[in-house]
Amino acid sequence: MPEFLRRTADLLEGAGTREAGDPAGAGGSARAEDLARLADVFLGAGVPALREAHRDPGWVEFRVSVVEDRRRAWYAALLGEVRALRDSGDVANFFFVHKQPGFRIRFEVGSRKREPVALRLRRWLAERRAEGVVTEWGPAVYEPEQHLFGGPASMRSVHRLFTADSLVWLEYHSADAPAGPSWALALLQLKSLFGELQVHDYEDRDIWDRLRGQAHRRFPAGEPKDWTRISHDLRRLWHSPEALHPLVGPVSLALTEEFRRLAHEECEVWRRQHFLASGATVGVREAAAFFTVFLWNRARVSLDVQIATSEALVLGPPYPMKEES
Repeated sequence: MPEFLRRTADLLEGAGTREAGDPAGAGGSARAEDLARLADVFLGAGVPALREAHRDPGWVEFRVSVVEDRRRAWYAALLGEVRALRDSGDVANFFFVHKQPGFRIRFEVGSRKREPVALRLRRWLAERRAEGVVTEWGPAVYEPEQHLFGGPASMRSVHRLFTADSLVWLEYHSADAPAGPSWALALLQLKSLFGELQVHDYEDRDIWDRLRGQAHRRFPAGEPKDWTRISHDLRRLWHSPEALHPLVGPVSLALTEEFRRLAHEECEVWRRQHFLASGATVGVREAAAFFTVFLWNRARVSLDVQIATSEALVLGPPYPMKEES
């Protein structure tokens, strides 16, 4: 065994490479040949295992079709399952998007938990189908859109914030009592997020402009009727967010505060590990713009409202901002 391990170490360091005229490797013996072959096999089997052990946690994804008039039951059931999986420690992060065929639900798990979690979710989805909530479902592969946010280091924070955002919207969509318009709650969340990312004063106009240009949230054919009044009201609400509070109510305000607390912690990590790090390719405002698209999707804010919001808020406040003393 010691000789075998030394031979393996030689191969790793390059000292075990055969030279011309030495068919049996170092020493030219049949034993050396056998050791070289076994070391090759050992390394061939061991390297993939090491890669598996050290690779980033994987994701389990399912695509789900839900009966339209059972959506509230679906959101409530999904919220309960997500909480159970997170409380057990089996799932680190989770998020969902509204996308064909209805929903895409994604769970971040360690490599050792992948199969048990996937099996549990298959059984859970089968139960939801038996209840008449789900019509169809199937597995899929999640491919993070890293180019939107700047790469793997950025995605770690994105996924944590996606988790917090998803929990807010699952609570909202499953509420028994009306929780206010989703666009108003979305504005409050975005106000918190931008503030924690240290996007202040007029800087947020660049986010809305990026939404217009890069995410195509712009009027296709001119301003709508009564646009002056509509845009003024949206700008007033954005720059005086306390005016949104009566629209959303205490339950939604509590959800927003919970999101803000997590954003306060995670946005500092996001800034330090990505935006302020050397080699960052996506800036704060560009990332915030694409995060907004995902948040609006989960909120089910209509495309018309997304466009109106972007077109209005890119104009800045409806009144001159006070100069700082």
